[in-house]
Amino acid sequence: MDSLSPLRWYRATKFWTCAAWLVVCVPRSSEAQRLERIPTRGFVRDTACLNLITLARFTPKDHRDTLLSVDTAAARRGELSSRSHWTLVRNARDACVYTADWGPFSKFGTWTEPTAQSLAIAHMNIPEYHDEQRLPAYVDAAGRVVLGPLAKIFASPFLGGFTRREQVEENGKPGILVAMVMVDLANDEALPGSYSALGIAKGTNCVWLNVDSGEPSRWIAYVSTVETDAPCDRGRPSDWFAGVPAGFKVLKVQKSDVRNFAPGDFPPVARFDVDAGRMMPLLGVKCLDAWCEIGPAGITVRKPYEFAAAAVDKAQGIKAVRGIKGWHDEQELALRDDLGVWRLSGIRATIIPSEDLDRLNTKTFRDAGTNNTWVTVAEIVVHDNPRGTKYGDKWGLLQGSNFLDLRLEPTGWKTQIRPPGGRPPVPWLFVMRHPHHDAVVPGTARFRWTGGDDTVWTPCGQHCCQVEGPRT
Repeated sequence: MDSLSPLRWYRATKFWTCAAWLVVCVPRSSEAQRLERIPTRGFVRDTACLNLITLARFTPKDHRDTLLSVDTAAARRGELSSRSHWTLVRNARDACVYTADWGPFSKFGTWTEPTAQSLAIAHMNIPEYHDEQRLPAYVDAAGRVVLGPLAKIFASPFLGGFTRREQVEENGKPGILVAMVMVDLANDEALPGSYSALGIAKGTNCVWLNVDSGEPSRWIAYVSTVETDAPCDRGRPSDWFAGVPAGFKVLKVQKSDVRNFAPGDFPPVARFDVDAGRMMPLLGVKCLDAWCEIGPAGITVRKPYEFAAAAVDKAQGIKAVRGIKGWHDEQELALRDDLGVWRLSGIRATIIPSEDLDRLNTKTFRDAGTNNTWVTVAEIVVHDNPRGTKYGDKWGLLQGSNFLDLRLEPTGWKTQIRPPGGRPPVPWLFVMRHPHHDAVVPGTARFRWTGGDDTVWTPCGQHCCQVEGPRT
């Protein structure tokens, strides 16, 4: 074998060096070098995509069909400039990285769907977040308020996560979904005008809350209706270019007049309420650092009963559970007459949870049962005389402050009412504890609608207790 001349030796050495170190030895254009420095936009740098970027450093025409498959015809015609070549290379690279990254995540997303649905249902099944009532419908010839069909409002599980106005604004129109209202009509029931004034129809009604673009310090609400088996639909952004699209009803929003409370003082719940005249139903939800009530134009919201003539001010020692709606629940209790018609009884009542009710655990109630003591979970303030009704005569409630106690005995859960004036406690006969897992039970208390009575929901150790007086 002839010895290699210095020139042939150099060429052979360069060939094998380039074979092993393509990235180092093959001359690269400035565009190729710039391409190396372009990050893959946060995606995983998949091996196949790195190979594509490595090939992109070469400019020979025989590689172009491979690199530029997104524009094969142009590549074959030789119509690709250096710039368009590298543009298509970048597009191919991004598509490769996106596909490599998104494929596994898409699969993982499918796998998580059953558990994600379970978590969402867990929140929807905790009654302290939500509310149900028959809402005022009309006044009959005798001047009595007749109640309409049963409605239920469900708070969004993400309601408490919004803490800044910018988070709401970034959603565009119609804002954020804060609640759903369900209405079911029996065969002989019609939809009252008071329901229609809220944009509520039979089926699923979606409640949206947004910052008022005309006056940023205020809020605006929309209600839309969908089929019972369909999700709430905000529409496309273009649907809102010409104004409010068909199917959305615009409602007014009024913030509660409370002072010096922090965002965490407002519970992430949804409630039904009535206006100051106690005839127009309203929708109430947490709205960042306030409690917002939604209704038609001209509404006048009522203050919590005991603060009707005073400011609700934390600086004055007012507790959130008493001064902020949502923690407590106030309504006029219902009665069913001899003809089976639901009417308001004329008896107003407020149920107020004990402070830090959500901090109690099962041991607290079990210790009370062991020591023959009680745990007070709520105060039921009856504002009108209930005598002559089942709430007074059979449930033992008296006008004034009645205290609801619970404890866990070896034989099960027990409850009693302690009426005002030091009168003997009245045992209530029914407590049903509902377990909830993987979701927090808020420390709120509210009245519960049943087919026969207005009863009570209250937390009992991160579970929910349905509490009733003697069944009638």
